[in-house]
Amino acid sequence: MKTELISVIVPVYNSEKYLDLCIKSILNQTYQNFELFLVNDGSTDNSSKICEAYQCMDKRICVINKENGGVSSARNVGLQNSTGSYISFIDSDDYVKEEYLEALLTNIKKMNVDMAACGYLYNTNKNCLKEKKFGDSRYIYTAQNRTNFCKNEFLYTVWGKLFKASLINQKRFDESISIGEDALFMANVIKEVKRIYFDQSCLYIYTHNQTSICHSANFSKREEEVRAWIKICKLQNKDSVAYQTAQMQLFKTYRRIQAANWIDGEHDLIKLKKRRVIVKKNLKKILLVNDRAEQKLLLVLFWICPQLYFKIYKKKNISVY
Repeated sequence: MKTELISVIVPVYNSEKYLDLCIKSILNQTYQNFELFLVNDGSTDNSSKICEAYQCMDKRICVINKENGGVSSARNVGLQNSTGSYISFIDSDDYVKEEYLEALLTNIKKMNVDMAACGYLYNTNKNCLKEKKFGDSRYIYTAQNRTNFCKNEFLYTVWGKLFKASLINQKRFDESISIGEDALFMANVIKEVKRIYFDQSCLYIYTHNQTSICHSANFSKREEEVRAWIKICKLQNKDSVAYQTAQMQLFKTYRRIQAANWIDGEHDLIKLKKRRVIVKKNLKKILLVNDRAEQKLLLVLFWICPQLYFKIYKKKNISVY
């Protein structure tokens, strides 16, 4: 295989607990022609020292220290400095198997695609690895429905993937959004893709970090996810299945965020009423979308009797998607 350069971008913020394992897993790759950008986004713990120590040991590592601006800002800085023919994003509290880069690059070349994705393992707080199943290895065709990636939830995130740099080009993350920024970036990228190759091999290990922004977000941060999905809906052709599935995801985000806020004691009755009206207007559309029956039932319940829905949410700890 021709040894083309891969740019690996790792946004770092207060991740001293996980950072050593993350960096080591990248340095131990079977594919060694890469540049590693550790973008320290104003960490207040020892993350910066850990990054700089590794930079002294390996010339492929470039540490960029910046003021805190969020994960989107950190990734954009990495993109601005990248010089590779391929780009991969890895979060600083996650790690990858040693064949991660080689397998994804091989798939891009052999399958003649612009982007490759892989399965992943979910590392719980109890250090128990659980496999996330997304079906067999396969091509995913996006051209027919434009950006209908909502049916493949592993495409919501930028990690666990390898992109041709030419595919990303001048695309950047929306720095006004810190939750849902992955999905919005992917929606923009996938517009340019006709097909993706998905490898069922679990090569990426995602860590459930309770201190990360998506698990510790306040009301205003959670609202950013709603804005992300509104923007994703606007990217779709309104006559397409892609638009319907994107709207379905927006409604689920309304429902989930409203429940989380309610459980946290933030009872914004005005927004609750507004979102229930939106769900009511689209109830027929929701029921027609090819989605899990459980999700559709929850949305109907959210419209009919929000108090009962919130009670169920709290008791069963309903999942994100």
